[in-house]
Amino acid sequence: MTLSRDAAFEEVQLRNKFLTEKLEDFEQVMKKRQMSASQEFGAPGSAAYNELKNKEDKLQKEIIQLSEENIELKFEVEQSRKDIPRLKVRS
Repeated sequence: MTLSRDAAFEEVQLRNKFLTEKLEDFEQVMKKRQMSASQEFGAPGSAAYNELKNKEDKLQKEIIQLSEENIELKFEVEQSRKDIPRLKVRS
């Protein structure tokens, strides 16, 4: 029984070491990606970064505006659906 516990413990240690190494590899990849992204788009405060940030803000405002318009149109459609039976009866 001790042998199997030792083997299981050793297996867990090996797995932990493997996963730790994979995690470190992924962290290095992420650092490289962040560095390349900051070089490509500029660091916070740079003109390129500010331009992208302004563009993102503008697009977010446009999304909000379109969402509001969509809600209003859905409301109008629902009102029209409710009015159709009443209008059919009238004619």
